[in-house]
Amino acid sequence: MKKIYNFLILLCVVTLFSSCEKWLSETTDSQIQDKDQFSSELGFQQVLLGCYIGMADKDLFGKNLSWYLPDLMAQNYDKYEFYGNGNGKNFQEYNYNLSTSRSVIEDMWRKSYNVIINANSALKFIDEKKDVFIPVNHSIIKGELLAIRAFVHFELLRMYGVENLADFSKKTTKLTVPYAKISSKNAPPQYNYNETINLIIADLQEAVELLEVDPITQEKDSEYYNLANENGFLNGREKRINYFAAKAILARVYMWEGSVKSMDNALVIVEDIIKRNDEKKFFNWTNNYDNSYVLADEHIFAINVFNLVDVLEDHFTTNGIGDTQYSALHIFENRADKMYEVSGGNIVGASDIRYSKLLSKTLIYQDNLRAKVSMKYEQISSQNEINIVPLIRLPEIYYIAAECHVKGTTKNLAKAVEYLEIVRGNRGVLVDLSCPDIDSFMLELEKEYRKEFFAEALTYYLYKRLGKAEIVDSNNKVIKMETEQYMLPFPSFEIQSGRVQ
Repeated sequence: MKKIYNFLILLCVVTLFSSCEKWLSETTDSQIQDKDQFSSELGFQQVLLGCYIGMADKDLFGKNLSWYLPDLMAQNYDKYEFYGNGNGKNFQEYNYNLSTSRSVIEDMWRKSYNVIINANSALKFIDEKKDVFIPVNHSIIKGELLAIRAFVHFELLRMYGVENLADFSKKTTKLTVPYAKISSKNAPPQYNYNETINLIIADLQEAVELLEVDPITQEKDSEYYNLANENGFLNGREKRINYFAAKAILARVYMWEGSVKSMDNALVIVEDIIKRNDEKKFFNWTNNYDNSYVLADEHIFAINVFNLVDVLEDHFTTNGIGDTQYSALHIFENRADKMYEVSGGNIVGASDIRYSKLLSKTLIYQDNLRAKVSMKYEQISSQNEINIVPLIRLPEIYYIAAECHVKGTTKNLAKAVEYLEIVRGNRGVLVDLSCPDIDSFMLELEKEYRKEFFAEALTYYLYKRLGKAEIVDSNNKVIKMETEQYMLPFPSFEIQSGRVQ
């Protein structure tokens, strides 16, 4: 019954999206919902779940903003002409102004604001209609809507709103991506970078407070949620922005802001998550990789992507890989061996399951070139979870804690190393880290991001946040990472309407 109910809600949501005038017609395919849509709690549930459907679109987190474009732009995948019939190659080479690239860039922008505007349409009425809710669901739905609005704005900011962050000196003067705080047909205002970060933080802080009643926290007995969850609405919290996911996103934003104070704030958040998770095991380290390439037990927030196998196309393996699936997003074996530290007599990666289990068997190209492909999105029946794309996983919490311990007010290199060792230990790495100073630690942290989040977008954002000035592509060519590489251009219709980038 619960699964049927949720499926029916998702079907209802499809009817909610059409077109509007002015800025809305240019920016989204969304219609601002009429007040009648929100005459019952079900109407709010429909719009909320519709936001997640929108986020799962292949132009957003179902593909382009998760495992595809950011990893191409980080040079994680080796070059190959079949990537997206040319689109992937364009982004890998930072050719953002070609017509095919502009089309992708504009679709990501439109669909992101589509999600935001629909979240705002529900937020407009959610307090006015508070009497139609079971109280706990009012808090949870409002919290999720605010967190979605913040999360999607933050992704837009990271992609379109700022270049090399470490060298960005115009935080109080340069306008960045528009922040839509209300449901309106008119264009939302642009704010400067600091103002936009503060708006994101404010939304997330309120979301965290509202989501304290989330059943995922196990603070209340299950009976407390019987009425609120009689139709299964509160099931599968890790596939929605739950309490811990909202806190993790807030920690990400503090890390991005980057001040010592923000590092301290992020550390408080993630160490609270770690402490509570140690006590109650909300999220667990994967111990059977043959049953969960996507590491489902570690998901703090993931999205369902309907028929992910179709979205993956030939980019990853879906039913077991053949050794001639040359269109797959691959990394040549010599680069993989170096990245996971298994070459040249290095024994660090010899037992690392991220190498032995989460990269596929070898593809064999002409001239005996050999390459590997991530197994994380393998869609086969033996896997516990399919149609899932992770957006936040447990290791990131430890990486944030580790970095904060070397960049916050009180430096504690030993504790930072300890957090990295926890992740490495759960990946089967037996060699202890040697980090005599903060610089060497940061090099190890960067290695960990590359190993852990291959095909998950985070490496590109790490490079941008740390201000990495150069990266090396698969041909050992040094690429200088400047504004042109680190920032997608605004859509042409936004520039034509007077937006400033």
